[in-house]
Amino acid sequence: MATAVNESDIFTCPICLEKLKSPKSLPCSHSFCEVCIGEFILSTERRTGHTLSNYPCPVCDLVVTPSNLGDETSQWASSLPQNVTLSAQLDQSETTKQECHLCKTESIQHVATHWCRDCSDAFCDNCLRIHNRMKILGDHKVVKIEDISTTNCASGGESDFCFISYKCSVHNSKMLEAFCFDHQELCCVLCLTLQHRKCENIKAIEEMTDLSSDGIESFESKLKEVIAKVDELVEERKNKHEKLESYFKDIELAAKTSAASIKDRIDVLLSSFLEELRLTGNEHKSVSKEKLKTVENLMSSVVSLMNTTKSVQVYGSLIQMFVHLNKSKSELKYKVQETNKILNADSVEEAIFAINEQLHQVEKEDQFGKIEVYCNVPIKVNSKVPIELNKVLNVNPLDIDTIQSIKLRHKKTMSFAFYVNAICIMDNVILVGGRAIDLSLKGELNAVDWVNGTCVANTTCEQFIKRLACDTESLTIFFSSYSSTIHTFKLQEGIFKSHKKKENCRNPAGLCIFDGFMYIITENELQKMNIKETDLQKCFNTNTKKCSLNQYGLATDLKNKRLLYTSDTDEVVATTTDGSEHFCYTDEHMKNIVAVAVNNQGCIVACDQTRTLHVISEDGKKRKTLSDKFDKIKESKDVCFDKSGTILYICGDQFVEEYEILY
Repeated sequence: MATAVNESDIFTCPICLEKLKSPKSLPCSHSFCEVCIGEFILSTERRTGHTLSNYPCPVCDLVVTPSNLGDETSQWASSLPQNVTLSAQLDQSETTKQECHLCKTESIQHVATHWCRDCSDAFCDNCLRIHNRMKILGDHKVVKIEDISTTNCASGGESDFCFISYKCSVHNSKMLEAFCFDHQELCCVLCLTLQHRKCENIKAIEEMTDLSSDGIESFESKLKEVIAKVDELVEERKNKHEKLESYFKDIELAAKTSAASIKDRIDVLLSSFLEELRLTGNEHKSVSKEKLKTVENLMSSVVSLMNTTKSVQVYGSLIQMFVHLNKSKSELKYKVQETNKILNADSVEEAIFAINEQLHQVEKEDQFGKIEVYCNVPIKVNSKVPIELNKVLNVNPLDIDTIQSIKLRHKKTMSFAFYVNAICIMDNVILVGGRAIDLSLKGELNAVDWVNGTCVANTTCEQFIKRLACDTESLTIFFSSYSSTIHTFKLQEGIFKSHKKKENCRNPAGLCIFDGFMYIITENELQKMNIKETDLQKCFNTNTKKCSLNQYGLATDLKNKRLLYTSDTDEVVATTTDGSEHFCYTDEHMKNIVAVAVNNQGCIVACDQTRTLHVISEDGKKRKTLSDKFDKIKESKDVCFDKSGTILYICGDQFVEEYEILY
């Protein structure tokens, strides 16, 4: 936010730093756009957390008491007096001919005829031809200056909606002509031909007679919520930046104070330390400043989008509303993703001065002290928004496009003295189960602290383990085997204790825990059992009749409150607990699927026996191969995510391998 206005720049709003629109004056004579001062008043109220009785001028901090104190805060700006003098001067300045910016760099004066919104430059006819010849500038939005002026005069407001381009963002030479409701995308003729040939729900934009303003009003409401939360994020980053500067200032003061009582050698060390401090402080403060600038830029973009949305709502046609709404969704999603990338980069949140306790041995020392910094925990802009931005934009975070960017990075491999068939996570340990190396019917169960690679508990079972599941609250472990029995163990004080077993389960396979029940894949059925009881109940029929021969995957999708399982025909099926199917995905690349897992973000992975790992979009419409070979595993058996959803564990043969999921 600006803190002063130069006399030569009287037409500039101190808040948005753009030309004043509907200028309103405060008693201190400072003028602002009506929208800007209104948003400033609302943000001030949100920061204080209570209803305002007055507010400060953004420039000089003069306390302003509104004349309509009984009205809602959102109405205070409209009741401020209009700056008639400035409005007249602005109208007069609009008639002044705009000079070509490109000619001006060569001290030539030519009247500009066009304005490029992307370059923010005015061009005469000759310079415009140069601009348009450059391929990199081919998709820029260029409008006639006279059209802008005419629309401004006719509407009395900003003509942002005239900048809405009907050009296709993929095929710049084509115009948008239709909308695909299956993919929620605007399309040109080439888009329809290449990407949407099989789509059934497509309609020409010109034929949409049932358009209404409900969508844009809802979008405007969501934008207001986003603005409120981004404003909080800006304030938070400002406070953290100020604290970081304070930390480094405190370190400098402490260092100087400690050095005051020490002689010549201390001065040398102090000089060296302050140089290190300066470099370290500048490095980390610049990162912090970049994050602050990033969220401020996001705020500016959202405010600009809000202003455009309001203008389109007031002055635009329904078609312009529709085009603006769908383009704005994509633009906002992209900006949020870019902001997340910068905010999640490592940065220092705190710095502490640690004085060298051996200063009396200064002659033997080679440094004055050390600077300790503490990095931040990565955040997402979405976590600061009460409503999920993905819901605001109607965008699935793991949609068809997103899975194309997912990658897999191997971290480490651990070997075991038995064949590993099953894995699952329980608190801070990984449960690893399988069968003895001597090919007997004996089973092996280990609890492994993966960080230090130690086995914290192990036991031998009567039958070898087919699939594992655990209830983290009761520390109860369930496993299926190639008999008709579900075995139960308790992990207590580093010891596995046999708890109870459920007989006559008809070849149990995949297991998972969901809402207090253990779900089990059996022959042609999904069954469930209360984890505190032993009675089985049928849920619904499944295509899993080969349970005595095959391994089946069963996983819980907590995000979407559903189950996923694999079938005899290599399908991955997503379903509710009562059998209502969400999707059933299969294709020629998925063969002998034995396991499936879902993380807390809805990322679905499926593994086959040929050590190929697949990722499936959350809506079950597309697949991608993540890996076609592992580090040591030749025949994969099971897969699971850790609690964070960013680490994937895969088992097979005598190994468990750890991989990081990268988006």
